[in-house]
Amino acid sequence: YVENNLAQKTIELFNELKNPADVNKTLLNQMKLDDIQSSIPIYLSAIKAVSQIGDYSKAQSIFKQIPDSLLVENQIRSALIDLWGKVGSVVEAKLIFDKIRQPNIIEYTTMGLF
Repeated sequence: YVENNLAQKTIELFNELKNPADVNKTLLNQMKLDDIQSSIPIYLSAIKAVSQIGDYSKAQSIFKQIPDSLLVENQIRSALIDLWGKVGSVVEAKLIFDKIRQPNIIEYTTMGLF
């Protein structure tokens, strides 16, 4: 939002919410309404927030909002493996891991934690 000269809108949205995962989810939804293109850092931030609170339903919600074009990005995949593990869904984490053609050390390590 700040990059799109909508800093005030960002402040308003943050002031309306207390939970960081809800803030990220609301920002993602508002960005869609405002036709602002989301990016890897935005989704990584949302994934991290949901990972910290460990809420499975919020993890599903964030995951469903990530475009397929970004699901092939290693950073997103690693973050999702971590997310699914932290919300107790090792099966989901394994599904993401299995889609990686050549896992790197970070992805192996992240998956190995679960």
